[in-house]
Amino acid sequence: MDGAMEVNILDQINEFITNDNIERAYELVIEHEEFYRNDATFWTLKASLCVKAGLYQTAYNCLEQALELEPDNSDIYYNIAYVCELLEMYSESALMYGKTLKHTDNEDVKAEINAITSSNQAFELIKSVAATNKKRTYIILSSCGWGDILQRMHHISRSLVKLGNHVQYVCPSLSADVSDGSISLDSTVQYVHSEKRIIDGVEVYQPLIAHHNKKRLFNNYTSLVQSLLNSNQNNLEPVVITYLPHHIETVKSLVGDYKLLYECVDDHNDLEYAFWGHKNDAAWEQELMDRADIITTTATSLFLQRTVVENRENIYLSRNAVNEADFFLGESDELPEDLAGIPEPRIVYTGAIFKWFDVELFYSVVKDNPDKSFVVIGFGQEDLLTDKCENLFLLGAKKHKELKRYLKHMQVGIIPFKDDLDIIMNCDPIKQYEYLACGLPVVSTFLPEAIIGKNNSYLANTKEDFKKSLEKALSHQIENEEKSSFLIDNSWNLRASLICQAFYGEQREAQSSRNEAIKELIENGVKQYEHSNLKIVQAMTYVWEDKNEFLSRAETAYRQSPIKFITRVYLYALFINDAKEDFVEVLKTRDFSDEFLRLELERRIIQSKQSKGNALVIKVLMLYVLKQYKKALICKSEIRNNMDRILLESIIYYLHDESSTARDHLGELSEEYIRNSPAAIYLSSPLDAMEQENKTADDKGNEPASTKRNPFISLIVPTRNSAAVVKYALKTCIEQNYENYEIIVSDNSSPGIEDTRQVVDELNSPKIKYYRTSGNYAMNENYEYAYEQASGEYLIILGSDDGLLLHALETLSEVIKELNYPLSLSWDLAAYGWPKVDIPRIRNGLFIPYPTQKGSIKCTYYDESYLSAVLNFEARYSVLPMFYYNSIIKRELAEEAKKVAGRLFTCSAPDVYTGVVFAHLQKKYIHINMPMAVGGSSESSVGISVGNSVYSSKNKNEDNAAFEIKKVKSQNQEYHSVHAPYFAVEESAVVSVASVAQRYFGDSFEVNRENFYKACTRQLYSGENFIAKRAELYDCLRSYGDTKILSWFEKEFVENERFQGYDNPELYPFKPQYGNGGGLALDASEFGVSDVYGAAKLYRKIVGY
Repeated sequence: MDGAMEVNILDQINEFITNDNIERAYELVIEHEEFYRNDATFWTLKASLCVKAGLYQTAYNCLEQALELEPDNSDIYYNIAYVCELLEMYSESALMYGKTLKHTDNEDVKAEINAITSSNQAFELIKSVAATNKKRTYIILSSCGWGDILQRMHHISRSLVKLGNHVQYVCPSLSADVSDGSISLDSTVQYVHSEKRIIDGVEVYQPLIAHHNKKRLFNNYTSLVQSLLNSNQNNLEPVVITYLPHHIETVKSLVGDYKLLYECVDDHNDLEYAFWGHKNDAAWEQELMDRADIITTTATSLFLQRTVVENRENIYLSRNAVNEADFFLGESDELPEDLAGIPEPRIVYTGAIFKWFDVELFYSVVKDNPDKSFVVIGFGQEDLLTDKCENLFLLGAKKHKELKRYLKHMQVGIIPFKDDLDIIMNCDPIKQYEYLACGLPVVSTFLPEAIIGKNNSYLANTKEDFKKSLEKALSHQIENEEKSSFLIDNSWNLRASLICQAFYGEQREAQSSRNEAIKELIENGVKQYEHSNLKIVQAMTYVWEDKNEFLSRAETAYRQSPIKFITRVYLYALFINDAKEDFVEVLKTRDFSDEFLRLELERRIIQSKQSKGNALVIKVLMLYVLKQYKKALICKSEIRNNMDRILLESIIYYLHDESSTARDHLGELSEEYIRNSPAAIYLSSPLDAMEQENKTADDKGNEPASTKRNPFISLIVPTRNSAAVVKYALKTCIEQNYENYEIIVSDNSSPGIEDTRQVVDELNSPKIKYYRTSGNYAMNENYEYAYEQASGEYLIILGSDDGLLLHALETLSEVIKELNYPLSLSWDLAAYGWPKVDIPRIRNGLFIPYPTQKGSIKCTYYDESYLSAVLNFEARYSVLPMFYYNSIIKRELAEEAKKVAGRLFTCSAPDVYTGVVFAHLQKKYIHINMPMAVGGSSESSVGISVGNSVYSSKNKNEDNAAFEIKKVKSQNQEYHSVHAPYFAVEESAVVSVASVAQRYFGDSFEVNRENFYKACTRQLYSGENFIAKRAELYDCLRSYGDTKILSWFEKEFVENERFQGYDNPELYPFKPQYGNGGGLALDASEFGVSDVYGAAKLYRKIVGY
């Protein structure tokens, strides 16, 4: 086709469109589309045709195609802006009108666009920024990678690009094995540059942690960021945007001129629920904010913390938002297949399922509203939602771009978060904006951000109030005009425009004016709901005008609900009102982790009544409690007493996780000073309080004898008829970067079976010591025999199909030393489903709980309350310090238990028994956040087999399972003797263990029978054995004899003909997925893995150690 012909075709299409000959224009477009695919004019004409036909979404798509071909064409921007108005995507329209102004020289067009004014300030601001924005390079130091699920940093990046900026997105580092140990840092940086991805105009970079032969070489993260600064395109002014407190270490290393923006999106004080956090986050964040040119906060409470408490002035409240284009409900009304069978009304939850999700409230609401369908589109800890309800539908995670197809067919969106957590009090969920964008009213628990400045939302945190709110929401219709106004005021384009504007150096709105606007929004929320969570946020606004009123209102909220966040604000109110005694009294009533600070404060306050010399010390100590370290540093500089300064410096070292430095620093204090200071006494101790309790009375004050035994660690592998899997378990034990250990193999195989001995001979490792039992031992007897052969000071037991992670012994030896040789040390497990395991849900799966790095191992201290929770069936026993794959046990603890009962493994469930007994003996014990072992599940797993072997002769591991049951009965520990069914293996093991433990240790190990039997019923799965299992449980209940529980069971599970068993989640197919906190479940077989040794090696490749 020649040029004249081309023009003629396009002219014809234009003429047909102008004359409303839509059918003929459409025919020409279809006929010539392939030829004109790279012609912007063609796509513009097709868009005009679509507008004529009312196909606005298709017109928008055509114009995007045109813009890719001619990105500086002002006519295309103008046409997109017009189509966006038709689509009621007003923030996009404002941005495109602004881009038209930027790219056109036509004064008439400029005048026409400037005449398109709006009473909406957001519209005008976006248009103005898009037209006048000075192009900058934004380097985004993100807290997450770039995948299918988008978060704030992804949306901000996309909108900054649309506003004409150059955006470079830096993901967190991933580990990579390199073949050349001499590889240079610069070469890996160049490699990362070469592998960058372009997504929605954003350059995405993936930094690397290089490893060679199991040794870490370097992390090229900071060098990569520096290279981005150095290679700045066209000398654009660079802006670095950070999201995590630890980014301060990178920021301090950067050389060159740049602006710094810190986006404060979470409360980094809440370490329990901020799983990405570090103990030093509070101090790092203070330092990062001190360096930042601009700070944004996503929640009103965070904004008030930064302005009211910290007196910062460079703060913007920049709440979360929504992208209209992502949630525009287009021409297609197609119902997703997995929604087709779910009846209306549909109540939806989308997003993360983690510890802050209120499972108890959620299930009570689901069960209290059987006439409504509850749909969960989520990711994370899906095992939190295991109860089956007829009106509950779990659809799994969906890509961000798919969400609108689902939300379009829902009626109400919900946010059932635990509203007594710091992290939730400071949370502004993006999902609420996405619900509202799709016209869904929202029911949320009492998150302040859920109601402040947001209409069409209801708050409730009981099943009764939730039900009432759901009914109101279902009858509530969001007006289209109101929705459009909300969307432009809460668009990512507006948030990005404010970031651009913040660096113009223009006069900002007066602080007092902004404060008054925020105060008014909060007061409107409080008028609707008289709830303490809203009252405490309202109280914070009174610091601006009346600190006494602040104290009064904070105290009212505290008396109503003394949750952690409210307590912290109330403590600050007491501090600024100089109410020292009340401050200490509040600390006494709370679970305050640093008790020595309270004791020091109390002593200083008493002394201050005789002398004024303690006033500044008291102030610093109170600031330490409040984690206001910058203010504390300024105040400390005014203290004249040298010993007081040394003490306060030592405390800050300790609070920043530098215990040894704190103790060394105290060496300059006199003995008399230390004797009179609770803090000095505590900090100068060779061990902290937790570790002191882990030492016996005879040990205290003496050097531990832990290093005297050789070897230091014994790995114990009791096995029976499992050579096919134990071979690979032993391989994980052999491949350890550590020397001072032994491997004890205790072969309890059937007579004549020599496969295990052959495996040991084949491996030919000097670490392995092979023993053969003299007869057919029960599992606990084999454990006892194996333990007696071991020589180590610390011991780990592994099952035949389990494995050690390859970093385990090297890391454990270091951590044990750092913690001064504790009696036990536990961890969460990685897990692996062997290819032939009978459970489809885990088959070939490798499950990694979280990617903890060696430099950020954190300790959690569990006390007797956790053991009580296990016995109440409110928590799983997997966190107990078991003599099994989740813990390393000091011989001293094992011998103490053995001394009481005569032998160590007195119960048929040796893992659960030792966990209960060791937790009981220690009172407190340590758990670390780094996996050290892989819990394997295979056809050889006795635990998996025992429960079903009672009912079936088809079990692949029938020999071992039947043998073990026979041995259990011979030891008079048959489950039925304690009224427990065999099919509920884990739960019944707890009941059996409690009975045995009480016999030997004399203390109460009372289990909650009601909760126990409820837990058992949850395993009444439909299928061929359902009747038999229900009958077994029924027999157990009748023999136990509690008429109330029996009556409940008969009504719900025997007389209820509709109940034919729950779906068995173990039969669901395995599903690879990401979890919160970096957790990962993947199909290991896709990486060539077929055994636990391969799983351990794959773990190393993924995590990096």
